[in-house]
Amino acid sequence: MAATPSFKAAFLYLAAGADPAVDRVVRDGQIERSTIVAVPDAETAGRVAAELERDGLDLIELYGGLGQRGAAAVVEATGGRVPVGYVGYDADGSGAGPDAGVRHRVIVYEETGADPTGERVVSEHGGVRTTVVAVPDAERVPPIAAELVGEGAERVEICGGLGPVPAARTVAEIGGRVPVGAVLFGAESLQLVAAFQAGFAETAS
Repeated sequence: MAATPSFKAAFLYLAAGADPAVDRVVRDGQIERSTIVAVPDAETAGRVAAELERDGLDLIELYGGLGQRGAAAVVEATGGRVPVGYVGYDADGSGAGPDAGVRHRVIVYEETGADPTGERVVSEHGGVRTTVVAVPDAERVPPIAAELVGEGAERVEICGGLGPVPAARTVAEIGGRVPVGAVLFGAESLQLVAAFQAGFAETAS
């Protein structure tokens, strides 16, 4: 019997017409479980986050244009009990923000023991492709991002656990050809996310 993951994270991204009951993937790393869910709007993101939080959740990150409005909905829905991060674009959660017109975006997150060359989640909604790639460490982010940009990706978003250093290296690697965003956390989430990071690092070591 497989061991129960020590940590549970949810990654929600905006996708027109998505059905979060169907458009979700659960992946287990060596010590964490990641639930990846496509949602059609910020309000649905809040409902999905509340559902996942009731079942036990340690971290939530938002991508694909959910932005500040999505983060606010999720923080309110979860009662501030889980750290909530979102990609730092000036998006309003309506789908009319900086993701407007983008046809292929990439989301990169960290997962212990992941193989980024073979383990990817790809979905298409409303003519937009989203490729979610798990990487085992920060060093793999720039080359993987560059590969996907070479294949036509127009936006790269990097998870909060990886931080701004791999994001900056990715910008350099792809030569500024597409925007690169990294997950940010508001003040209300800082203590919670710091505790999560400390516990994750201790368990992984």
